[in-house]
Amino acid sequence: MPTTTAKQYLIKTIEDHREELILRICRQLQAYAHSHYETIPFERHQEREERFLNVILDTLRDEQSEALSLYLEDLVVQRADEGYALQELEEAFNIVQETLWQALAKYWPIEESVIEGMVVLKKLFKDVHSLLGPLYFQNSYKFSAEKFDDMRRKFAEYRHTRNGAS
Repeated sequence: MPTTTAKQYLIKTIEDHREELILRICRQLQAYAHSHYETIPFERHQEREERFLNVILDTLRDEQSEALSLYLEDLVVQRADEGYALQELEEAFNIVQETLWQALAKYWPIEESVIEGMVVLKKLFKDVHSLLGPLYFQNSYKFSAEKFDDMRRKFAEYRHTRNGAS
């Protein structure tokens, strides 16, 4: 009989306690003082966390999945457009990670080593944080470059109009 791996236990823990996890994460995000998260309706938090847990599950099931990097690329653009700081995003991911760690400690089978599950989870969130910063700054640079190009174009039009009017 095949043994259950740490990933399989982690997947099962998330699936079995999905609603509880989403509610706990959402409550903590709404309590994140002086952030954009505290102003979001609870239902919107639930939608967002449901989507993120699905991405986590897809990533755990298939290491070759690009779900996590694609999710983060979209998220960074969306949150930057909404005015979120990088620190807010990082803290939100820390909240999710901590909530999942607590679930592992609470629900992990006694006969298995919870450390293995925490290692899997730690690696996943290490990937999140290592992708998040560069994506955020890359998006900021792209936005700044687009604004600069637009400003340069407007200035050229202004100069052309002024010189043509003289």
